[in-house]
Amino acid sequence: MIKFKKNVTVIVTALNESSSLKETIKILIRDNNESLDKIIISSCQNRASSKCLITMSELVNIYGDLIELKFQSGKGVGNAILDSLPHVSTKYFVFMASDLETNPKYVKKMVKSALETNCDVVSCSRWLSKGLFEGYNPVKLFLNWFFQKKLQFITGSNITDFTYGFRLYKTEMFKGLSLQENSHAFFLESLLIPALKKYSIVEIPTSWKARGESSSTFHIIQYFQYLVIVYKSILRVDRN
Repeated sequence: MIKFKKNVTVIVTALNESSSLKETIKILIRDNNESLDKIIISSCQNRASSKCLITMSELVNIYGDLIELKFQSGKGVGNAILDSLPHVSTKYFVFMASDLETNPKYVKKMVKSALETNCDVVSCSRWLSKGLFEGYNPVKLFLNWFFQKKLQFITGSNITDFTYGFRLYKTEMFKGLSLQENSHAFFLESLLIPALKKYSIVEIPTSWKARGESSSTFHIIQYFQYLVIVYKSILRVDRN
């Protein structure tokens, strides 16, 4: 029988979300009472919508010390996560979005998988059997599939989804990665480097549904820009 401890921190990034942010937090707390130490909501104070900022304050009033608010020092989702990391003291942490594209119901499965396997990373994959894309642009879907296959070949790994920003990590391991990207490329780099360093990575299938409350800032051209990051990462790991 798995014994849970309050050894997980969840970092939730927020920018324009309100109702989906509330739903995300509600599900996280409801489903992870045994393992959840705290939730850090990370945002950019100068760019977040007033509705989102009000919702963040409301959540603190509702849930008290279980919620911490952090404001990133620079632009990009990578900075939102990295600036929150010094406030994580638990063995594990999860990063995810607040727009319900990263389904909070899967966090409990991620924690269970980490405890069962003692792996370094649990990564959600939309490409595993039983995974799902719903409302995804067909051109982007093909490019995503092609890019994932290319990364499998380059890294010699069986990882099926390098770019989905929904993962659990051992905190100590992650803090030693020295990541450099701060845009959406952070999601690629933060799995690519552990894969190249041969850390143990477990994937679980997840469903993906197009966001309803906020708009994506990701553009197709970024897949090609990612290739530069891949080769830069390979050179960094080889030098070390």
